[in-house]
Amino acid sequence: MTPFVKIVTTALALSGWATLAAASDAPARVLQIPPGLCPQTIATMTDWARTTQLTGIGAFSLPFDPEAKIGDCDTVTLAQGSAVTGYATNQDAANAAIAACETTRAAGLGECRVYAYLRQQ
Repeated sequence: MTPFVKIVTTALALSGWATLAAASDAPARVLQIPPGLCPQTIATMTDWARTTQLTGIGAFSLPFDPEAKIGDCDTVTLAQGSAVTGYATNQDAANAAIAACETTRAAGLGECRVYAYLRQQ
């Protein structure tokens, strides 16, 4: 059963950090994302952060589309994203997320980049 999660949207909007506070016996989660992502991408990342069985540090990678403007939603790019958890460092999580994303990236899209990190607070 997934514990109730409260997403602090003010922190997300102002600083790129969202605190995901779970039930009192579970540690809170922190989702770090850059400002300017489209609402659909933010929703996908916060859903991942809320529902994943988190161990260690997690990362969420998407193909970079140089043609897209910041804030534009691209469902094709979003569908090719990859999320991983269970790593000791941001760099290890980033490497794993990028490698997973590159295996599904469609021709014509740019290389995969990490757009979110998730960790226990």
